Amino acid sequence: MTNEVIVIGDTIYISYNGKSIRRPIWLIHFIESLGHTCLIYFDLNKPETAQIGIHDLMKMLPPAYFEMVHKQYIIHFAIMLCATLSAETIEYKGHSIPVARRQRKNFDKNLQTYFKSNPHYTTWLMLLCNQIAKEKKEADKNSKTSKNNPDPNPTIPPSI
Repeated sequence: MTNEVIVIGDTIYISYNGKSIRRPIWLIHFIESLGHTCLIYFDLNKPETAQIGIHDLMKMLPPAYFEMVHKQYIIHFAIMLCATLSAETIEYKGHSIPVARRQRKNFDKNLQTYFKSNPHYTTWLMLLCNQIAKEKKEADKNSKTSKNNPDPNPTIPPSI
């Protein structure tokens, strides 16, 4: 059985354990390395596995859109619109991605270049992230309201 990863244009092809997938690279949130295996997060709950080293994979990805922020992580710059950047980590939808000190200065510069070179894309993503944040805030507000106003007719579970 062969395991391979190929990037052609804006599409990544992954073959692993008899399973083959094809996805646009812009759907990648981030990539995590586990030795010579990479977890590629298209879906944050269920990453795809690729039998390739992170440095080899980084060479295949367009550097204008992806950055290796740590020896075990590659991020897609687009996620930064929905992420929180601190001095040492990127917090993104429940995932904490470390940023190496030596990568930080280069990362900040490349991130600014990305945003300046993609104004339409970043505007669209910013609107999307704002909509998601608004929906989350509304959902949180509704869940707090339901906690503060318990059901007047609660169902009583049957006794054992």
